[in-house]
Amino acid sequence: MTELRSRHRRLISHLARREPAQILVVPVPATAGTDQISPLTLLLLALWHQAALEREAFRTWVTEEPTLVTTAELQARAAEAASEAARRDSP
Repeated sequence: MTELRSRHRRLISHLARREPAQILVVPVPATAGTDQISPLTLLLLALWHQAALEREAFRTWVTEEPTLVTTAELQARAAEAASEAARRDSP
């Protein structure tokens, strides 16, 4: 499972950089004599769809503008962190 996730991350990384990635789609035929689609085919299609969704989400995340934090918000966060640290340190 870890190896599969590593492969997905490498694929998404290649797609996010818009570098050409060598992708080979292998058709998997249905089982002989029946009209059912092989479960492996469905799994491959699901993984392909997941990789495409992750690629788009990553591209959106990388290209979005960061939210600007105002000075008042920074001061409020600093005061909250200081009070929490004081509570932890006091017996």
